[in-house]
Amino acid sequence: MKALLLPPSAPRRAGASRADGALFRGGRILALLAVGATVLMVAQTAPAEMPEISVSLDRCETLVGEPVVCRIVLRWPATAGAPALSVPETLGAFEVLEHGATEDRKAKDGRFERTVTLKLISFELGEQELPPIEVGYMEGGTEAKTAKTPPQKILVNSVLEQTAARGATDLRPIRPPMEWPRRGAGFYVAILGAALLAVLLAMGLVWLLRRWLRPREREAAAPPPLPPDEEALHALAEMEMTRMAEREAAKPYYTRLSEILRRYLGRRYGFDGLEMTSSELLEHAQRLAWSEDLYLLLAGDTSEADGVKFARHVPELPKRVSALGRVKHIVLETRPPRAREAADGKAGAGSAGGSASRG
Repeated sequence: MKALLLPPSAPRRAGASRADGALFRGGRILALLAVGATVLMVAQTAPAEMPEISVSLDRCETLVGEPVVCRIVLRWPATAGAPALSVPETLGAFEVLEHGATEDRKAKDGRFERTVTLKLISFELGEQELPPIEVGYMEGGTEAKTAKTPPQKILVNSVLEQTAARGATDLRPIRPPMEWPRRGAGFYVAILGAALLAVLLAMGLVWLLRRWLRPREREAAAPPPLPPDEEALHALAEMEMTRMAEREAAKPYYTRLSEILRRYLGRRYGFDGLEMTSSELLEHAQRLAWSEDLYLLLAGDTSEADGVKFARHVPELPKRVSALGRVKHIVLETRPPRAREAADGKAGAGSAGGSASRG
C-alpha cells in the first residue's frame, strides 16, 4: 500500500498575517460607527411624543351668570419641552374670569405634569359648547406643533325657569321699559323757574353766611384783651376823668363800679363774678388767701352798692369818690405779682428821675 503523499504547504509570511489583522480591526470600527450614526439619525428623525391632555368640569349644568370651573391637565415626557397653553379672554359663549396654573411637577412615571384652572361664566341660555383650546409643543426640537383639548358641552339654564319649576312666585319677569310721557311747554317753564328759584335761594344763603361770618372775622382780627388788672384800672381812670361821680346819679355810678369790680375778680380768679349775688361773691372770696382787712373792704363795698341799687340809698359825693378808691385799692392789692413788680418798678424809676431832676 502506497502512502499518500501530499505536497508540502507553502509557509505563510509573517507580514501578511499582520496586515490581515489590521484590516479586520478597521472593518469592525467602521461597522460600529455606521451603527451609531444610524441610531442617531433615527433618534433625530423620530417624532416626539405629543403631550397628553385631559379636561374635566366641576359640573356640566349651571345657571346663567354662575361660574363653572374647568381643569386642564397636561402631561409630557421629560425629554420634550414644556407645552404652551394659550387661553383667550373668551371661549365661545363663555368668558374667562380667572386663569391660573400650578407649577410643573414630575410624576412617578418620569413625566412632567401641569394643571391649569379656568373659571368660566356664560350669559347665553341653552346648551353651549366649550371650544377646543390649542396647546403648542415642539416636535424634533425644531418643528412647532399644536394639539387641542377636546370640546365640552355645558347646559346653561335660566334662573326664572328653575325658580318657576320649584314653585316660587316671588320673582317675576322684567317689565319692558316705560315710555317718557310727553310734556307741554308749561312743564319745562316750571322746571326752569324752579331752577332759578333754587339759584336765588343759594345766593341768599351765601349772602347770609358771609354777613354772619364778618363779625367773627372782625373779632378774630381784634387785638388780644388787656390783663384783668389793667382793664379794671383803665375803666376806673375813665370814670375819674369823666367825673362820673358828679355827673351821674348814684345808681348808675355804683352799678358801673360793681361791674368793674366783679369783672375783674371773675377774670382774675376764674369765675363768673357778673352772674353772682353779693353773698355768693363774698362766699367765694373767703376761699381766697386774702387778708381780713381786704375781705372787710370788699364786704363794705358790696353792702353799700346793694343799698344804692335796691334800697334807693343816695350817698353823698365824698362817699362816691371813696367807693371808687376802695375798688381801686382792691384791684391793686390782688393783682398778679408780676404786675405789682412792674408797677413798683415804674414807680421807682419815676421817683428816681424826679430826684435826679431836682438834684
